[in-house]
Amino acid sequence: MLVCPKCGEPLPKLERIYETSGNSDIINEDYTEKNIIHSLEKLIDKKIPLVEKFNKSSTCYKKEGQEIIGLSIFNCGIKTFPHEILRLKFLKYLALRRNSIEHLPKEIGFLSDLESLDLRLNELEALPNAIGLLFKLKNLNISSNRLITIPDSIGDMSMLKNLNISNNRLKYIPLAMENLHLLKSLNLKANHWISIPENVKKLEVEGLDIIL
Repeated sequence: MLVCPKCGEPLPKLERIYETSGNSDIINEDYTEKNIIHSLEKLIDKKIPLVEKFNKSSTCYKKEGQEIIGLSIFNCGIKTFPHEILRLKFLKYLALRRNSIEHLPKEIGFLSDLESLDLRLNELEALPNAIGLLFKLKNLNISSNRLITIPDSIGDMSMLKNLNISNNRLKYIPLAMENLHLLKSLNLKANHWISIPENVKKLEVEGLDIIL
């Protein structure tokens, strides 16, 4: 039991605080995944059905046992990344296609089990360095945004196999991408005057397909 250091009186029990991008939200013990889905449904003003087969072209979620492993919010007009998603610690597949999201929170790196992230058709202008913490990510689609640069930390995503950054405003890609030795597909279409480092081109010898 905690006591006040000045008067010696017992202090009331404190709830845990979870900080997300400067906002502090109280996590109650009964804040279950069901509550998270309900909160997201209120945000987008529509139901999010539980499905057997995950579909990135619809709004839905998928469970494995008791845990949510897949979530898709499709064409719902959201402009801000929903911070409720950051509570889904077992998430493997996340799709937020065809929305109007402008920024990703640095806490995106906390979703350490993510294997697939689909953010195509949004309004992203930059990615946080913390995206490089998604060490298990195999598929990343950030096509059809407004990206001008890609952070060097993308070179830390050593499991990445498919990367689609087509239809952005990129003029170069980071040299750190030479570390992506498992990369099989790199889509760079519709980025005018883009420059590819020679060391990244050498990955073609290892089986990389660069699509221009």
